[in-house]
Amino acid sequence: MLVFGGAAARLTVARRDRRLASLRLVGATPGQVVAMTVAEAVITAFAGAVLGLALYAVAIPPLTQVEITGGTWFTSDMWPGVLPVAAVLLAVPLLVGLSAVVGLRRVVVSPLGVARRETPPGMRFIRVVVLLAILAVVPAMGMGVSVGVVAVVLGSAFLALNLVGPWVVGVIGRVTARTARGPARLLAGRRLVDDPRSAWRTVSGVALTGFVAGFIGLLTPPTDLDVGSDRATALLVQDIRTGTVVVLAVSFLVAIVSSGITAASSVLDRRQTYALLRLAGTDLEVLDKARRLETLIPLIVMGGGSIATGMFCAAPFARLGVSAAGALTLLICVAAGFAGVIAAGALSRPLLRSVTTDPAPRPD
Repeated sequence: MLVFGGAAARLTVARRDRRLASLRLVGATPGQVVAMTVAEAVITAFAGAVLGLALYAVAIPPLTQVEITGGTWFTSDMWPGVLPVAAVLLAVPLLVGLSAVVGLRRVVVSPLGVARRETPPGMRFIRVVVLLAILAVVPAMGMGVSVGVVAVVLGSAFLALNLVGPWVVGVIGRVTARTARGPARLLAGRRLVDDPRSAWRTVSGVALTGFVAGFIGLLTPPTDLDVGSDRATALLVQDIRTGTVVVLAVSFLVAIVSSGITAASSVLDRRQTYALLRLAGTDLEVLDKARRLETLIPLIVMGGGSIATGMFCAAPFARLGVSAAGALTLLICVAAGFAGVIAAGALSRPLLRSVTTDPAPRPD
């Protein structure tokens, strides 16, 4: 959800940054720049939160049919209450506004650097060292370790994976550019090297969800545990499977939507670059293929790596053996997630065509 919120808040951020940086250069104060940005983000986020609440109300009837402990839910069970709803309606705009402020720190501090489109400093290998150090603790965990320690280790691994992602994408970009045998792959590799953070944001939602999928998919109880006269045990196993499917389905759905938003944002952020490439004679198909490769290559590498990391973290707790049902659920969810990201990226192709229709340089 944090990745999704960040993607929404960063939509068209580069174009907005350039305009706000120009305002700073002609005399606008940092306070004025921040106020304009926060107002825009908060108003839009509040409207989105209200719409989301309405959609949730419509979704309540089918959600009541999800069976837990052998039965379905009452409609009243699905309504969180007035205070939680009010808290969400307040928290969503605040978080989006905060994200917008954080995203503007370069504009406020160094507007000239933004206007010149200077590349930010590169990332260090220490990110990988942190992840490896955390994973080194995992084999020592097991059934005797407290829940608090397990939560801290898993949470740290999840966050470290997010930190490592851009660094790995940068490495992938350098390898892709050096081994390129065509213009599309070369463009994709150079783009991954130039802005690995942006490329990581496009696939991070699905990659991080892959970590969760690998973890809980491996821990789904085997089918033969249902056999027996203990109805409570059987219901518990079924509930674990139901919870696994629900968590993965919702997580992948949110990640796919986040990926689609980020893909559209990337096209808008680079509209000038795309227009100039078209002006230089680059085919639209080459640009579109390069854009697809920017997503597909990091998705395969980081998605697979994240799933493997999740399974590695689950291994100390997998005392009952690997479940065929869990493995199948994991496979289906991952395949659907990967396909969803590719489809979400394809939806922005008309936007790419639109921004390159008139390749003449714009005044801004």
